[in-house]
Amino acid sequence: MARLSPARHVEHGSHGSDTSHISQDAILTLDEDGFIREGSPEVESLFGYRISEVIGRHVSFLLPELARIPLLRAGAVNPRLAFLCHCGKRFAAARREGYAFFAELFVNTVEGRGQGPLRVMVREAGRAHRTQLAPGVDERPGDLARAIDV
Repeated sequence: MARLSPARHVEHGSHGSDTSHISQDAILTLDEDGFIREGSPEVESLFGYRISEVIGRHVSFLLPELARIPLLRAGAVNPRLAFLCHCGKRFAAARREGYAFFAELFVNTVEGRGQGPLRVMVREAGRAHRTQLAPGVDERPGDLARAIDV
């Protein structure tokens, strides 16, 4: 129940060239309260946690900024969250080793299940922005968001 099949993202080279790069996107399935119910194998490689370690935790454990944003509104994805994702906002994300990185999110409700659950696809947005958390910075959402190198 806790594993999903992998999602693949193909990035094509510039000017229509036929070179492509396939990256793996991590997929999380959340209940209506934002608790993680399932995860794809890429969750392990992107965040550094075994899937069994994140099941039952709130999504803000991995994506701290989501602690401050309601995920659902009237049974649908919160319009503000949908707008931020559509605009390509980079969200702070946390790895097990104490590193922070930026991620793009794509959030949808899972069809046929009524209110929730939500499916969140997480794509790392540039390894160059990965930053070690400073000593004394804990993993509370505000601290992590301030610690990430912008």
